[in-house]
Amino acid sequence: MNNAFYHLKIAVCMSASTNQYVPEFAVLVGVFLGLTAIISGIVLRWGLMATVCVCAVGSYPFIAFGVVRDTDPTTTIRPRWVLIIGTVIGILGAVGTFRATLGGQRPIAATISSLFIGFILISPPAGYAASYGVNINPFSPQMTAGGCLVIGLGCMFAGLFSLPLIGALLGAGVGVSGVVYATARGVAPTQQTKRRIAIISGAIGTAVALIGTIGMRSITNSGHINSGEWIFVGATIALTPSVYAALTGGQTSRQASSWPFSKWWVHIETTWERPEKHNG
Repeated sequence: MNNAFYHLKIAVCMSASTNQYVPEFAVLVGVFLGLTAIISGIVLRWGLMATVCVCAVGSYPFIAFGVVRDTDPTTTIRPRWVLIIGTVIGILGAVGTFRATLGGQRPIAATISSLFIGFILISPPAGYAASYGVNINPFSPQMTAGGCLVIGLGCMFAGLFSLPLIGALLGAGVGVSGVVYATARGVAPTQQTKRRIAIISGAIGTAVALIGTIGMRSITNSGHINSGEWIFVGATIALTPSVYAALTGGQTSRQASSWPFSKWWVHIETTWERPEKHNG
């Protein structure tokens, strides 16, 4: 608490003397707004989901501003504490969303919705913590990337018959986050592996889109499944590798790998290695 008041005093003095934006002051404003939202939600009985979401909307932008503008944000915002608090917020948001949507939706749809809200809430704190050296992940970067890809595809296909749009966004976010994390930890796929992933994603996405446009009439006549949503899911699957390439700037490794998919799946970790450094 004394440290917080110290930073507040410095922020106010610098703001008054230099008329510049002060990162520490933005962080304190974000914390204040987040606590205000929590107290208001408790007093006014907003419900768990509304309270957590309003808290995140009010606090995250100011804290993010402080992180971006600060030359060394770890001195003010401890990455490990941010990860812990962000995880708690994400879990509470997911639980609150599940409880709020379970009555009006099927369990699978309520689960997809809650996971989507939890992912949105926990992603900024987790990204900040991973960017500034917090490494409590017990799995290797390769296993993390592979697991996130599998979970992402599972979320996409689980949402096809319930919430296709949210399932597609959730799956793409989880998959890309895992691979970006692996790249940030110094592990990148080879160029050949990236081509394979792009081909597989394109084939799966095209198949999903075709089922949504052509085969859906033979599967169901209930009208509850929107073929346009299936096309969106297919396009998301096909374009997800491009999102990864845009976020990582095309980092690759030198190691070559053979074409057969069986050998690739058996030796998937051997197709990842340290990204090469480009000079110049």
